[in-house]
Amino acid sequence: MTAHREWMFGTNRVRFEPPDLVVAKYSGLTSLEEARRTTAIYRELGSQQPFFLIVDVAESELDKKAREHFIQNLRTEWLLGVVYVGAGFVQKAATKAMAIAIYVTGKSHLDFLFANTEAEARALYERKRKEQVHVA
Repeated sequence: MTAHREWMFGTNRVRFEPPDLVVAKYSGLTSLEEARRTTAIYRELGSQQPFFLIVDVAESELDKKAREHFIQNLRTEWLLGVVYVGAGFVQKAATKAMAIAIYVTGKSHLDFLFANTEAEARALYERKRKEQVHVA
């Protein structure tokens, strides 16, 4: 994948930035339908190559059915790492619960990191990207 791409649905936006970064920004309550749409985008991108994901959740909340959908349908093989931006206490707890659920199901281990700003998230992405290049 070499071209920038962008999807907008409801108050949410997902953007692919070459070579391997997806930046998602969610606003308001994320419904099951929006979770399905997001998963379809991640599936499409992940089928072409794994990617790093920066998710801005500062102004969002995840519906219970949407959270369950993500746990059941996200595939760690699509992801190289995830950085959440602006997550509050409840969101961090929910994210850690999702990470544990993914790990316990044997789907793999995946780093879930947290940042206060998109700039911090991008710095974490760059650091993780360099670490993975040195490992490969």
